[in-house]
Amino acid sequence: MEQQTPNKNSQHKQDYDFDVKTLFERANNATKANFAVMLKSLLITFAVFLTFFVVYINFLEIQTVGDVENIPTETSYLANMILTILMAPLTAGMVMMGVNTERKKTTNVFQLFDYIPRILLLAAAALMISILWQIGLSLFVLPGLYIFLTTTFAQTLIADKGTSPFQALKISILISNRFLAKLFVLYAIFLALFLLAMITFGVALVWVLPLYYNLTGILYNDLFGDDKRSGQVAEQAVTKNTSGETHFDA
Repeated sequence: MEQQTPNKNSQHKQDYDFDVKTLFERANNATKANFAVMLKSLLITFAVFLTFFVVYINFLEIQTVGDVENIPTETSYLANMILTILMAPLTAGMVMMGVNTERKKTTNVFQLFDYIPRILLLAAAALMISILWQIGLSLFVLPGLYIFLTTTFAQTLIADKGTSPFQALKISILISNRFLAKLFVLYAIFLALFLLAMITFGVALVWVLPLYYNLTGILYNDLFGDDKRSGQVAEQAVTKNTSGETHFDA
């Protein structure tokens, strides 16, 4: 984080906006380009989740639904925390595959594990988001929805730029506030797609999930990427919403 002087591209980036239809078209093209890699990565991620689930059941000797209901709250919270830590670098890796595809970089399955060295930072952000989300849901749902929408880019900022969890959350919220209505539309569409996928017994998720990660990666790159067509959005938003001492180095 360091101070920057505005350059001639600042006004252009301050006026940045995105079209939902165009964004989906770009994400669909990206999914066609990296589908094999995304699918293998999703299978690995699911395998990690399934392994944790099996270990969890065996460790607690769960055999019936009644056993699940009798699990102590503390044990349940601990399990959720461990799962969050395990999954954080993998989900960040999935989004970064979408980012790298947009940046015309080669993607492969091994990139799924590139962000394990940042697991503590990613997990800290994920846990903070989870806590804020649960608090928000307890306050008549809408605050929880707001947290869900506005923290979209936090973990990707950590994975891509090494931003601290607190700064990543702050920057993600400041940027997302500018596009809140369109982010709501994007997630509403994906919710509809996920519900429709259930009709196919989950088979359609084979395409919907890669589409989701690619779209998130593309939008992230538009807002925070390093080329001259992106990055200034973040700087402008942070500068506008702070005392002028904090600037985002994109």
